[in-house]
This record gives sequence, C-alpha cells and structure tokens, in this order.
Amino acid sequence: MTDVLSPLFADTDWQQAVGLIASAERITLVTHCNPDGDGIGSQMALYDLLRQEGKDVRMHNLDGVPRIYQFLQHTEKVSSGVPAISRRTGDLIIALDCGSKTRLGMPDDFFQGATLLNIDH
Repeated sequence: MTDVLSPLFADTDWQQAVGLIASAERITLVTHCNPDGDGIGSQMALYDLLRQEGKDVRMHNLDGVPRIYQFLQHTEKVSSGVPAISRRTGDLIIALDCGSKTRLGMPDDFFQGATLLNIDH
C-alpha cells in the first residue's frame, strides 16, 4: 500500500496510517452526518482498496446513504443509525471527510476499544 501513496503525496509521511491499517484485523469506515458525495465516495473507494488487501471492513454512518449516491457499488453495505452499545466496531475506525469527531454523530461507546484515524482534506 505504501507504494500506491508515495507518488501522490511525496511530502506526506503516511507510515503511521499505513501501519495502523496493516495491523488492523477489522476496520470500520465512517463519514460525517448528512453525508455528501465526498464522504460516500471516499468510503466506497477505501472499502474497495481495503477489501482487495484482504481486510475485514464494515461501513457505518449515523445517517444512511442519500438516494442520489445509492447507485454506487457497495452502498447497500453501509449500516446507519446509532449503533447498539454492544456492537464492536473493530480495531480501527477510519473517519473520512470529517474534520471533527462530534460531526460523526456517534456516541463515545462507538469508539471504545478502537483506534480512530481521521483522513480529511
């Protein structure tokens, strides 16, 4: 995965993020409340990449996928709503297109026991 990122962002050190992803057994991808094309598109693209790498990947957003984006492959795999407290999110939660943890809209229990990696522009 490092080779894929190097040419695009030569001035960014991705080693910590790549290490977190490589060592995670189960990854949950999330984006902000009322998701837009940036958030949903990022989820679908990263889902594809991580699945190709053999990762166990889940997707969950507080709000569902807007109808306008439901034509995208894998959007039916996005669960939504406030998850049950007992739901285990995995080792790593990757927040996409979201500048603040509160904008994800998830209760603190959602993040318990997982590392949160934020990838935003």
